[in-house]
Amino acid sequence: MKTLDIIRAWKDPSYRQSLTATELASLPANPAGQIELSDAELDSVAGGRDRTYISNNTCTINDNICCCSGPLCAPW
Repeated sequence: MKTLDIIRAWKDPSYRQSLTATELASLPANPAGQIELSDAELDSVAGGRDRTYISNNTCTINDNICCCSGPLCAPW
C-alpha cells in the first residue's frame, strides 16, 4: 500500500470502509493512536476538563452541588 493511501485510510472513514479485508490487515497502526472513541469514552468527556459550573455562590462539580459563603474563583 502506498504511503498516501495509508494516510488517506487513517483520515478518511469512507475510504477506509472501501478497503478489502487484506488491505485493512496490511494497514499499519495510526501513529496518532486510536481514531474513534467509544460512547462510554465520549460520555466521560466534558470539553477537555471536569464538568464544573459556577453560578453566584454555588459551584457544581461533576453534578455534585457545593455551596460556598463567598464568591468562587475558577482555576481557568
